[in-house]
Amino acid sequence: MSFEPKGQSEMGYLLQTLTAHLLTVIPKNCHSLLESWMDGAELQLTPKHQGLGVDLGMMEYEAVISIERFPFREFEPAIVMASVMAWLQSHDPYRETYELEDPRFKVEPESDKTANVEIDIQFIEPVTIVEEEEGVIHWHGKQYNLAEYEVWIAERFTLDLKR
Repeated sequence: MSFEPKGQSEMGYLLQTLTAHLLTVIPKNCHSLLESWMDGAELQLTPKHQGLGVDLGMMEYEAVISIERFPFREFEPAIVMASVMAWLQSHDPYRETYELEDPRFKVEPESDKTANVEIDIQFIEPVTIVEEEEGVIHWHGKQYNLAEYEVWIAERFTLDLKR
């Protein structure tokens, strides 16, 4: 199973990227057993102009990653758990700032060789838009599309104090 995560402008990009990462961790014969989805979302209307684009707000959601009939005798679920923990600490830039809950990890035995594994993770990520003539999102009299944008950061500045 091939899973290509979408760009940051796509909804649920953190979940998509984590899912793609887990497919590099678990055995190939388990790839078809892994599913992930967003379960509900809360939209925070906090627009912020960033020059070349706009953070329209933040989307907070519960992500669910499920691996049914996981062969726990062949591959330790603890490796999946540790991989999720390591990925979140390395790749989720919003986790600490927004004080998100720690992930919940459940393993329910299905037989003496398999178990159902479920991981529930709280995510928050920006909804970013860029102005475009043919944009499908109408906001403040202009048209936009979901897209990433470059943020320019000044590397130096000169302050001239004249009296």
